[in-house]
Amino acid sequence: MELKDLFRRQQKLLVQIARQGRFELRPDRETYDKILATRTLWLEDASIDLRFLRQLPQLWQLVLKGGGLTAVPEVVWELSRLRELNCSRHTIEQLDPRLAQLEQLEALYLDHNQLRELPDGVPLPKLEDLRVAHNDLEALPDRLGEWQALEELWVGHNRLTQLPDSLSQLRKLQVLDFRHNKIQLDFDCLQELEALHTIGIQGNPISRRKLLRWLRERGRTEVKII
Repeated sequence: MELKDLFRRQQKLLVQIARQGRFELRPDRETYDKILATRTLWLEDASIDLRFLRQLPQLWQLVLKGGGLTAVPEVVWELSRLRELNCSRHTIEQLDPRLAQLEQLEALYLDHNQLRELPDGVPLPKLEDLRVAHNDLEALPDRLGEWQALEELWVGHNRLTQLPDSLSQLRKLQVLDFRHNKIQLDFDCLQELEALHTIGIQGNPISRRKLLRWLRERGRTEVKII
């Protein structure tokens, strides 16, 4: 059996287990071992009972689609080895501070929800990619700069009027996209972002021409404005 077919079969079995409420996994031993070793799980119907996730200790990537979640499921906060969490396109309004329990998290995708704020002061030492575009955010956490592993920050299509002062602490940041907000940017906040190569400003009261000149004067011609 090809790897992709095995993967599909494994994912299908996991969904069946969840729908039937069978939390004691008892397929044949070989399949059972493969299930326990599952690292990637995509669920097209996030409305099913997800308690079975507790039995997947090796899970690294979890994608929850559909189902109209209003909050990240409680069981997710127990997945201590999780590296990528995708709960995009739901109606989530708040993010539980227990997010801090996901110490291995590298990517968090929550775009197209109804988030009004992000928890401040939550330590996410390995977070590299944060996507919260198309929400109802009016501000970003004051202590955003503590997420110093961050390489990509996507916050477009919100209600932001400014970026936090701590942004300048994100020395590894490569992509900063805040298109379609109401941000008036002080270009000097970009001075310390030495890794930055893409910045999205469209739909804000910011002069593209002035930003381009500011970048050129500082020899930052590699930065792409979108």
